[in-house]
Amino acid sequence: MYCFKCGNELVEGSVFCNQCGNKVQYNVEPDKFEDNLETEEVHIVEIEKTLHNVKPIKINTYSTSVTHEDLKVFVGPSKQKYYMSKWSKFEESIINKSDSWNWAAFFLTLFWMAYRKMYLYAVGISAAFFIITSIFPGLATPLGISLGVFLGMFGNKMYYEHARKVISKVNNNIVDLSKKERIIASKGGSSIGFAILFTVVYLGIAFVFGMIEYYAQL
Repeated sequence: MYCFKCGNELVEGSVFCNQCGNKVQYNVEPDKFEDNLETEEVHIVEIEKTLHNVKPIKINTYSTSVTHEDLKVFVGPSKQKYYMSKWSKFEESIINKSDSWNWAAFFLTLFWMAYRKMYLYAVGISAAFFIITSIFPGLATPLGISLGVFLGMFGNKMYYEHARKVISKVNNNIVDLSKKERIIASKGGSSIGFAILFTVVYLGIAFVFGMIEYYAQL
């Protein structure tokens, strides 16, 4: 009689193998042991293939590299108290709620985003808005109201995530603390200049689309 695990010949009546310590399984003959061993080898090969095909999971690590002080520097003196009070609720909440009303985001929508240097959000959403309303002109008012309500509810959360992402990139690339703080401050805060430029361009494009629609109806 042989051990199922290591193939060692067992003493009759043994409860455990004296070679590997495995519990004895009776009625396992050498040929059966070889069959089981081959089966185990096949399983090992299949597991290795599976592990080889598994792609590594990319984990978002920016949340662990951003401090409360980093966020304060990013927001800047203007409205620092307001945003830090809102964002502290996101950090303290176990469920991490996303709803936190922002009146400026509700009324100004894309212009608020431009003012808060969320350039890609402002440009991308405005482009999508113009494309949709040029195809379906009747949706302009419902879309505008819906966008205002959405940003009013989730604008603070979007700004919070945007700030953490920007700060994380700076922290990962810059070692010098004073330089890091200057860069975070320059990338955050607000930009009245870009907000004005964005408003002028937005109104200009809206005027052009309006004129096209007007002459199309003549």
